[in-house]
Amino acid sequence: IEGYLHATGFKFDIRVLDRRDGAGYGAMLRRGVAEAGGSIIVIADQDLPYPMSAIGDAVALIQSGAAEVVFGRRETRPGDLLLRTLLVPILPDRALHLKAFSADAARLILGETRLRKGGLDLEAAYLANKYGFRVECLTTHGGKSSSKATFDLWSGLAAAVAIRMTDRRNGYRPPRRCLVCFSNEVWSIDQIPGNVV
Repeated sequence: IEGYLHATGFKFDIRVLDRRDGAGYGAMLRRGVAEAGGSIIVIADQDLPYPMSAIGDAVALIQSGAAEVVFGRRETRPGDLLLRTLLVPILPDRALHLKAFSADAARLILGETRLRKGGLDLEAAYLANKYGFRVECLTTHGGKSSSKATFDLWSGLAAAVAIRMTDRRNGYRPPRRCLVCFSNEVWSIDQIPGNVV
C-alpha cells in the first residue's frame, strides 16, 4: 500500500490495527479514526483481495466530492435484500473491509457507532444515510477475500434490530440540518434513501 501511494502522489499515513490487545473490530476502527490526522481515511483489507488501484479510486471519489463515504464491493456480491430492506439500500460488502471516509464523516459516523463486532459496518451504513452523507459503492475486480466475513445473515439481522432499537431510543446524535429548510429536526422517515430530503 505504501509503495502504491508513493507512486500516486497522495499524502498518507498508514496505521496497522491489530487484535493483540484484545480489542474488537469496532474498537480498532474507532481508535484508528481517532488517531488518524488526514482528510481522507481508508480502511483496507489485510490480504488485499482487490487491485491496489481500488484504494486510489476510493480516495479519488472522496477528493472529487462525488462521495463522502465509499463502500467497496465485489463484482459477484451476494444479495442482502432483507438487510437492505431493514436498514438502507447501500450496504457494505460482508466479505470486504474496503471503506473510505472523509475525515468529518469518519469521525461522526464511527464516533457514533455502538456495536462492537461486524455489525458495525451495517451501523456505519445506516448512520451515513441518517446524517445525510453522500454514499457510493466501488466495485472491485479481483479474487475472493480470504478474510472472515464481517457479518452473516443472522448476525446481520441481529445487528439491524439493535441499530433500529438504538435509534428508536434516541441513542444516536440527531441528524444534520435539513437541506431544504435548515431545521435540525430531521426525522429518519424524512431521510429518503439516496440522501434526498
